[in-house]
Amino acid sequence: MFIHSLFWPIRKPLEILNTWANPIKISFKSRDTNWIGGEGIPGNTTHISRWRFQGGWAQWILPPYKTRSLFILAFLIGVSGISLELQTSWFQAKFLHYLASHLTYKLEAGPASSMVIPTKGPLDERRGYTRLPDFLQILEAHGFGIQSQAQASPELMKLVSAGFPPVYQEKAQSGLQILDFRNVPVYQAITPDRVFANFDAIPPLLVKSLLFIENRELLDPCCPYANPAMEWDRFGQALLAQSLLVGQEDSRAPGASTLATQLEKFQHSPGGQTTSVWEKARQVVTASLRIYQEDERTLDAQKQIILRYINSFPLGGYPGVGEIHGFGDGLWTWYGMDVGTLQTHLAHSTSTDPALLAQAGLSFKQGLSLLLALRRPAYYLQDIHALNEKTNLYLRLLSDAGVLSQALRDIGLHTPLLYTPSTKPSIRQVTEADLKATHFIRTQLQQLLKVPSLYDLDHLDVSMHTTLDQALQAKIGTLLQQLADSTFIEQTGLAKPHLLSHGNPANIIYSMTMYERTSAGNLLRVQTDTLNQPFDMNHGSKTDLGSTAKLRTLVTYLEVIERLFDTFHTFPSEKLTHLEKETTDPLTHWVISYLNTSPKTNLQDILEAALERRYTASPHERFWTGGGVHTFANFNKADNTHIFSVREAFHQSVNLVFIRLMRDLVQYYTSILPEAPSRILADAQHPIREQLLQQFIQQEGRQFLQQYYEIYQGRSPDASLHRLMNKGHRTSSSVGIILRSVYPDIDAKEFSRQFLQWQPSFAHQPVKVHTLFQNLNPDDWRLDDQGYLANVHPLELLTVQFLAEHPQGTKRELFQAAASRLGEVYAWLFSAHRKSAQDQRIHIMLEQKAFHLIHRDWQRLGYPFSSLVPSLATAIGSSADRPSALAQLMGILANDGQAMPDIILQQIHFAKNTPFETMLTPQPATGTQVVHPVIAKLVKRELIDVVNKGTARLVKDILKNDSPHPIAIGGKTGTGDHRQKRYDAGLRLIQSKPISRTATFVFLIENRFYGIITAQVLGPESGEYDFTSSLPVTIFRLLAPYLKTSYFVPSSVLPST
Repeated sequence: MFIHSLFWPIRKPLEILNTWANPIKISFKSRDTNWIGGEGIPGNTTHISRWRFQGGWAQWILPPYKTRSLFILAFLIGVSGISLELQTSWFQAKFLHYLASHLTYKLEAGPASSMVIPTKGPLDERRGYTRLPDFLQILEAHGFGIQSQAQASPELMKLVSAGFPPVYQEKAQSGLQILDFRNVPVYQAITPDRVFANFDAIPPLLVKSLLFIENRELLDPCCPYANPAMEWDRFGQALLAQSLLVGQEDSRAPGASTLATQLEKFQHSPGGQTTSVWEKARQVVTASLRIYQEDERTLDAQKQIILRYINSFPLGGYPGVGEIHGFGDGLWTWYGMDVGTLQTHLAHSTSTDPALLAQAGLSFKQGLSLLLALRRPAYYLQDIHALNEKTNLYLRLLSDAGVLSQALRDIGLHTPLLYTPSTKPSIRQVTEADLKATHFIRTQLQQLLKVPSLYDLDHLDVSMHTTLDQALQAKIGTLLQQLADSTFIEQTGLAKPHLLSHGNPANIIYSMTMYERTSAGNLLRVQTDTLNQPFDMNHGSKTDLGSTAKLRTLVTYLEVIERLFDTFHTFPSEKLTHLEKETTDPLTHWVISYLNTSPKTNLQDILEAALERRYTASPHERFWTGGGVHTFANFNKADNTHIFSVREAFHQSVNLVFIRLMRDLVQYYTSILPEAPSRILADAQHPIREQLLQQFIQQEGRQFLQQYYEIYQGRSPDASLHRLMNKGHRTSSSVGIILRSVYPDIDAKEFSRQFLQWQPSFAHQPVKVHTLFQNLNPDDWRLDDQGYLANVHPLELLTVQFLAEHPQGTKRELFQAAASRLGEVYAWLFSAHRKSAQDQRIHIMLEQKAFHLIHRDWQRLGYPFSSLVPSLATAIGSSADRPSALAQLMGILANDGQAMPDIILQQIHFAKNTPFETMLTPQPATGTQVVHPVIAKLVKRELIDVVNKGTARLVKDILKNDSPHPIAIGGKTGTGDHRQKRYDAGLRLIQSKPISRTATFVFLIENRFYGIITAQVLGPESGEYDFTSSLPVTIFRLLAPYLKTSYFVPSSVLPST
């Protein structure tokens, strides 16, 4: 590896010695009489005589020595050794291989007692190695445990402790990988995407060009032990150049970097830069250890250096792509060519075919330009002309050096470079719909690990083994996508009423989630939707899922019965009789009455009896709920004249039965409020009344203020005035009070001018106008009186006045300004003769408190939102739900009332085949009993009857197999027709604006699987569709063969989970 000519004198050490030691006569035949032990010299003894016998050689080889001879001999040995080492690197090869061979690690079970972690370096940061301790701490706090971890050797620990990066054989590619439960890849973000698989795959012409540019002494076969991390001639030149520039303003000089040290710099130095002499030494030492780790001979290591360099050198960022690393990704991004095409083209670099030669010449020039763009990629991306000129310069240099043929040189010189990024989709570019499950997993992990973005997450060196069933998910995803095709709809018989006979099928968004229940937890098997956006319909939406809310209502109803049973079943008959007379809420009264007549009943019996309680389905009743009077309708008009048991109403999804059932539940929850509602409503002087009324005033007042703020915010005072004036007929008093409210500082003259614009009939009555100005001063009138005079809600006037004085005022500031004046607006409510109006508003507040308690029970069962709509319509879906949350409730029921954790990640594997390798798995978790097992089993039975004889009869026995026991399917259907409705004073519908339409089927299969299917259309066009829950039930029927093939035939063998 060393330039031999620089050391030609050392090849003749004896000649130098003879020239330098000319006065010294060296004789190997005669004895030196001055030698110690000679005759006549003190110290002569018989013992010394043997030295004489050995002759002249002993004078040089055996002690005692002459001082000059000792020096010359040492010098000869030293120079010879240095010469040998500089030419062969034999000594350092032995030494460094010995050291590096002890820098090892081994994957062992459990947490490692000694683990190395790099502290800096672009590659280490990008792959997440530097943050691994933080990641592990977070994951362990969230229920994961370390299954196995790399144990570093003591020598490797010492190396890292001394400030060096860990030495190991680095892999060329890494990135996020998501695998399903059969280890089938679901998502891969491997970077670089395009690499050369091995050294032999790199075109030789590209290798020669790289070495010519960067490191010309690599792959020299004369020096098998050479250390390619250090070239002494280049080091000496760089040192000399640097010393000559000391003290000068521009002290930049050529460096002595080799490919090996450049790799260390790019990947493991802070910021990818050499910032000090110490950093350069770190690079050299680390590169040397890495080179000699496998073998003393380095030719193979040199090839690996070239391969690593080609596959990893940085090329900056590219718009829409991100950071580019490696020749292959650079070639694809800058010129739209993959490495396979380059290999093919350069294989014809000696062809006589002009067309093939032209391809080879252009491809070579493009590849060469990437090698040259390394140091300034951002600059060259902006200036292709500069890169073209530099590439042309090197084409000439390579040709002059005999590396490149003249033919290829000339083709390159006459072919300008052009950026031609590929328009072909990347292998990782798939639709958002295809990535829904993995997007959910990635998003959850990004938030959990506190990684800045999904882009950063994708670059982590981690693989995640999930519970997903990719094969089944692909089939279901394909089926859902086909539902947008009219031909497929016709072929499958879906072009029918209540299915897909109306509206554009391509506008319907479908989603499905399915879990498998195991003793370890609920394993996510399928999660997909057809929305081609990152938004996840299953876990991110808030949707009116219609009558599926009856499932939550039924569970709450049975829990109330259980609660009352536990309270009263030990009471004696006399006490029950007394309580039965005093109790006002229907559910408590029924339980007490039942216990009084059946004192030996148990929980199972009373729950069965509760399911047989009967309600009318008549829609001819007005219900006071949600702050007003409402009416409701049944989906099936034939139900209107019937009386149903709760059980039957659940099977047939009868709305009015569940409206009345929810009313009973609200009365129960109201009765257990600490405020004693019956006394509050009966006693006009009850102190709690005023508290509830003040709560109502604050709540309704804020609602009005928010509504008016959104209307008037951003309007000028003149625009606000015009809006107020144009709201109906205006009298002189209303015009006057509005003017003085909008312009509180207006003077009489300006008032008169503006007043006459709206009331021109007063043009000849200036005295009346002036009188109005004096009498309508807002400071002299309460806010409610101002509103009365203006025929405008007083809070609307207050909002307009506030924004006139504070154009940039916030909603919060408006609330604060209005807080002290709400009493003026609602002063009428506190009159003694307003008890009926007070009772209505107290009832509103008590209903809200009751729904707060219901919400607390629903949240315990996975309800995802912070509140319920305080209306009886919550029983039929008005409070909305989330598909994944409803599926979670089904999982609780399938597991006999026990909430088990949802498991998506079965293993997280960081940094495979590195000293940082760590595997984590979920720790065993125990379930939480959130529903009484008896209730859960009863509800499961009713869900199965919904399929056997209710609204989901279409899928009865759809999974029948050869077993004598049929596969039980249960479920609940729901249709949500969300509309914005307006009624007149007689509650007659006068406007219905479509908002969305949904259809849902939440299901369970045996006690093993559960999930949910939804179909949804958003926006005004939802009014064009008439599909109902029959659609998702039919979809379940279509995908049933996939489920049967995957899980319900003897040949379906599942991996252990």
